Amino acid sequence: MRNYLFGLIWLFLCPSAWGQTLSNSGVYTQPPLITLQVGGGYSLSGGDWAQRFPYYTSMQLGATYQPVSNWMLGFEYEPLLGSAVNTEGIFDGINGDSGDLIDMFGFPAIVRAYQRGYNLRLWMGRAHDFKEKGTATWSWYGQLGLGHSQHYIRYQFDEGQLPQLSGEYLAGYDRLSSGLQVSQRLGLQYYNNEAISFQLAFTTHQAFTQCLRPWNYASNSADQGTKTDLAFGLHGAIIIPIKLTGLKVEKEPAYFE
Repeated sequence: MRNYLFGLIWLFLCPSAWGQTLSNSGVYTQPPLITLQVGGGYSLSGGDWAQRFPYYTSMQLGATYQPVSNWMLGFEYEPLLGSAVNTEGIFDGINGDSGDLIDMFGFPAIVRAYQRGYNLRLWMGRAHDFKEKGTATWSWYGQLGLGHSQHYIRYQFDEGQLPQLSGEYLAGYDRLSSGLQVSQRLGLQYYNNEAISFQLAFTTHQAFTQCLRPWNYASNSADQGTKTDLAFGLHGAIIIPIKLTGLKVEKEPAYFE
């Protein structure tokens, strides 16, 4: 009974790496893991961000290194692809009498606005395996991230027909901002080192950004001060394993009665 309890404690405190196997000689045949993640997500905005971009979609491109333990290190590039932009009041100073932007031919201009930018971060986290079958493992995992956030409004219109938004004038309305970002993630992961796997997670972001433009033409003033950009969303990704051949980790075999 004592050996059995000791075995449970050891398994809890020292979780084995995903998919690793122990040969009779005590050598783990599963090397450290490197995986690629490709996916996307949907997020709701909060704080100052919600006034400009109420929600958005994004892509996820990342890579993770996991030594022979359940700790993880990784980086992630997340392009922002939002199409919901609050442009209310931005062009009030240059609108015509009708309340619309007027092009050089005297017609109301069609201006579309998109959220663009990126989040770039480093991750550190740990997984807890709760189900294993063959080379496949189900795990809960948590991650903390630290990185950089940058975003702006991209306008689309007929080029050359809106002198009000040409050249340097356009920069006065795009609200380009950047700053430090902190992220947290809690998710579920299916990993199989013999096949493509997947993960699904809830993610939160907190960014502290400042406007990079010296003058805000919409408010006709300098856009100063730090803004708090919050986001809460779900993301999913497929996992592509990369095997590091030729690496082995020596460890004495353990036997339990």
